Amino acid sequence: MVQGFFHDIVANSDDILPEGINNRIVPRIWKGLAMGYFVLLVISICFAGLLYLIAAKRGSNKTFWTIMGFVFGPFAIPFVFFAKKVDPKNTV
Repeated sequence: MVQGFFHDIVANSDDILPEGINNRIVPRIWKGLAMGYFVLLVISICFAGLLYLIAAKRGSNKTFWTIMGFVFGPFAIPFVFFAKKVDPKNTV
């Protein structure tokens, strides 16, 4: 009974929506989502590079702070300044 109900909604969705809505609105939504993800990726890469440069200048772990910059963006910047410097004697 429930499966039939949902099937009827999907099958009759063309009757509910105005004509041509799938051709006009859905592609715009997908283009907007793709552009949003692209902008988010560019911003994440920028912050990853920025934290890499800060960590390199301060002598911290560059790989760790690059990943933190990519994942957390601007929220990782204050923490990189409190990071301990890497001791070259203790590296494996």
